[in-house]
Amino acid sequence: MTTGILAALVLWTGFAVLGSPAQAQDRKPDAKAQDAELSKRAKAHFEELEAELLKAIEAWRAEEKAKIDAAIEKGGPIPAMSMSPPDKLLDEHKRGFLKATRTFAQTDAVIPFHLWILRNSYGDVDDRVMSASINTLIKTHVRSPLMVDVPEAVGALAHKFGQARVESILKTIETKSEDRDVQGAAKLVRLRPVIQKAPLGSKEYAMAKRELLGAKEGLRDGELASRIQATIDAREGLDDGDLAPEIDGVDMDGVAFKLSDYKGKIVLLDFWGDW
Repeated sequence: MTTGILAALVLWTGFAVLGSPAQAQDRKPDAKAQDAELSKRAKAHFEELEAELLKAIEAWRAEEKAKIDAAIEKGGPIPAMSMSPPDKLLDEHKRGFLKATRTFAQTDAVIPFHLWILRNSYGDVDDRVMSASINTLIKTHVRSPLMVDVPEAVGALAHKFGQARVESILKTIETKSEDRDVQGAAKLVRLRPVIQKAPLGSKEYAMAKRELLGAKEGLRDGELASRIQATIDAREGLDDGDLAPEIDGVDMDGVAFKLSDYKGKIVLLDFWGDW
């Protein structure tokens, strides 16, 4: 009887040991499916928040335009219209993006929410919020290929955080990321000031150019590779005293023109946007 019990225990134990890997394999697809579902929900929620914000901005524009139209009709002074939505409007919608960073914190699909915060924050309080987003992105998501747009957003914060801190953040992303495109994007933003400002014949410029051209090799993102090359070409092809590249188009009266038509004259180029 004792021998039979021991044999049964051995058989049961062996089954349990052999069965465990299979059970683990069964759990892995479940985890992947759950992560895929969470990522799908995150993407849909991000699109929903952006749509709500766009709708609110359009309503604000319509209200501002109505004020201008009313002033014109009365023959009074035309009120100035801000080019960007009021801070209050952005604050109202920012709460949704901040909440989403907690809801979807377990997946890399949370990266676009942090990216939105980096691009749409301001003030001392938001400096802390942006710092928290940067720390989270580096600590938890730096190995994700979805980080490819983060370096440009970080680079735009030099006026808030200072160039030294921004360079440190970008260097950390370069070092910790395992994705060539993310590394290349971080390197481009970090070295772009050197390419733009260092003397062409300097050792500093030569080293920065060599690094960027090395980063360009093997990139999946063709647009990123083009931006790297364009950054170098813009500096080497247009220095003080060089001939400006040709610009052609149609003026407000529908008349075709070229920049070379005004050779020998002083020309003011006014680049502007309409939001």
